[in-house]
Amino acid sequence: MQTITFPGKEAQACRVEVGIAYRQGDAGRRADIVLIHNRRVGHQTSLLVSDQARDIVLNKILANDLQGVRVDCVRLVVLVDLDEPSPLFGMEFPIQLDLRDYMRQGNPYRVESVRPGSFSGWLRRLVGFGEAKYSLWKRDVTGGCARFHTPTDQRRELSHAELDALCAAIGYQREGAERFVPVAAVAPTPPAPPSPPEPQRVIRFAVPGTETMQ
Repeated sequence: MQTITFPGKEAQACRVEVGIAYRQGDAGRRADIVLIHNRRVGHQTSLLVSDQARDIVLNKILANDLQGVRVDCVRLVVLVDLDEPSPLFGMEFPIQLDLRDYMRQGNPYRVESVRPGSFSGWLRRLVGFGEAKYSLWKRDVTGGCARFHTPTDQRRELSHAELDALCAAIGYQREGAERFVPVAAVAPTPPAPPSPPEPQRVIRFAVPGTETMQ
């Protein structure tokens, strides 16, 4: 886990906790970037609603921590933790390449002219305004090669099971979460008549605690 500073409302300094989880997917090893708003860093400008701030944080991580890693193998999640007993809330955002910046940086791509389908289309092509199709290899779209954006219109809310799995993968522990299982007790054996009653005895067994990630 690390903390990243980003410009918030009115350019004030804001912070967010960051964790990166690695998992094996169908197309190879993948990385999940998890941005966490919680009480430790303060609930300031929300990365759930600020596109500019979210893009700045994402591009910092891609350029510094995931430089050269294929972006189609990277996922971005913004998580809000208001502490127990409030439930976790998280959204997954798509990562979109800035194609113009990609070409400006000198990255490899291919351009194909599109055959016009109308007379006006031919005229536009003659004066230099014809349509073109750009294609590039996924292996060339990597962290740090260009700017990336995170549009909100395609975001997806994550289930509680998905959020719990991500928190466990990055080692995130919620404040106020229970860390130990209560101690169990064995009921005493009643004294047998006609002997005088003996003091009741309670035997307690310690149960090993397990740490729960939520």
